[in-house]
Amino acid sequence: MAKTRVSDDICSSEEYQRYRELLKINREDLEGCLEDQPMFFEEVSFRAVTANKMRDQAKLRLEEAIAKLDRDIREEAAEDGVKITESAIANKIKLNNSIQLLQQEFLNCKETADLWAGMLQSFTQRSYSLKDIVSIAIRQMTVDSDIIASERDKQSMIAAKSDRVSKEAGKMRRAKLKSR
Repeated sequence: MAKTRVSDDICSSEEYQRYRELLKINREDLEGCLEDQPMFFEEVSFRAVTANKMRDQAKLRLEEAIAKLDRDIREEAAEDGVKITESAIANKIKLNNSIQLLQQEFLNCKETADLWAGMLQSFTQRSYSLKDIVSIAIRQMTVDSDIIASERDKQSMIAAKSDRVSKEAGKMRRAKLKSR
């Protein structure tokens, strides 16, 4: 029985790729990223919960089928008067085509659930990253503001010195003209 790779199907799906793209943080639009983060997190949470539900249902179907097959094997052996070992029962169960299909279904559902759980973790990490990036941006804006204020102060001082020098030069010219 060939093993299918559900992760290849999920990871290449348009929906999953959309969320992978949404993980990127646009530093030019931090406000938009902050506004969208809760909605994206909720959407991915819903998909993760749905995938977990599908996994749990597949596991339940598998367990029920194993229990029924186990019972049928034991009843058949008892009717035939044949003694059967636990390992023989386990082997018959493992080799049953229906059980193998249900096991594959369960593994596929588990893989899907794990992928969405990973995406959910990525969006959790994205929220922490957003918080840190915003803090850095605010600090940078403060530093930039201080630099601008400092430059304005320098320009004001230069202008004041220039005015004072101009006034002094004017006084000196007037004094020179008076002394003539």
